[in-house]
Amino acid sequence: MPHGDDAALAAAKKVLRDQVRRERSALDPVARRARDAARTGWLLESAAGFRAVAAYASIGDEPGTLDLLARLADRGQQVLLPVLTPLAEGVPRREPAWAWMDRVDDLRPGLWGIGEPAGDALPAEALAGVDLVLSSGLAAGRDGSRLGAGGGWYDRALPHRRPGVPVWTLADHLADTVPHGPLDQRVDAVATADGLVRVGL
Repeated sequence: MPHGDDAALAAAKKVLRDQVRRERSALDPVARRARDAARTGWLLESAAGFRAVAAYASIGDEPGTLDLLARLADRGQQVLLPVLTPLAEGVPRREPAWAWMDRVDDLRPGLWGIGEPAGDALPAEALAGVDLVLSSGLAAGRDGSRLGAGGGWYDRALPHRRPGVPVWTLADHLADTVPHGPLDQRVDAVATADGLVRVGL
């Protein structure tokens, strides 16, 4: 169990996570699709010069990425996606894993129904093969702080990227800062429906 400052940080993160999740679930589906379409447009424009992009297959009320993934692949950019499916029954993955996507239509349901490429999973070091990382996020700060879903997946994965490779998170909640600790990885930009906001400058 966390103690002292760790407990206060965990509590602050939970409060904000709960708030953002309530806001997301209350959003009208038509408005959500409009946000996703606008964000996709900004990202396609901003990511045009990157040869290989790590991203994620969205589910539920997350900022939608499926159209973005399809359009990145259609214009010839390589797309690397997380693999969360356990190694075997009762054997969870201890390290992040990835796989290259050919087409969105070929994705198969993985853990929690998240789409994954059908090819062999690659180790965490595969992230060194991309030029841009698009991460999921619940909220982000203009200081570069990021609040994820709480599993720590991206905080373990991001150190495997090459030095200087930017990380952009997709989030609708942007504040001056969000609760974060020394192990939480920073991001370089936040993609919202209003544009790509450079942060942490």
